[in-house]
Amino acid sequence: MHWYLIYTHSCHEKKVKKRLDRERLETFLPVAERWSLRKERRERISLPLFPGYLFVRTEMNATIYLKILRIQGVIGFFCNSGKPAAIPDEEMENIQRSLKNGKDACPVESFENYSSKFIYGHRVEEAVSL
Repeated sequence: MHWYLIYTHSCHEKKVKKRLDRERLETFLPVAERWSLRKERRERISLPLFPGYLFVRTEMNATIYLKILRIQGVIGFFCNSGKPAAIPDEEMENIQRSLKNGKDACPVESFENYSSKFIYGHRVEEAVSL
């Protein structure tokens, strides 16, 4: 089983996570806790560490691939050469370890240094800055 990165509609990460959890798929949505001023009072809110992205762990095959793409709110996969790219376990462990150790994490606003391909159904587009 490998981790894959899913691209979601803006502000739909938590909804997509719930939908994938209902399908019994293992998900990981790293969040950062922040203070927010709402209705003239401060409250603690959880913001996705990587807005627009969600990790899913699965054995990828055509059935699972289509099942995930059909989930409402999913746009596509982080791809390499037109196929969903597996995220190295070491990278996932580093993210999870950093969050467990209580390191102060800030949401990432963009992936400007990445040149990646996302697959939208059957159409492939180049994304240089998100």
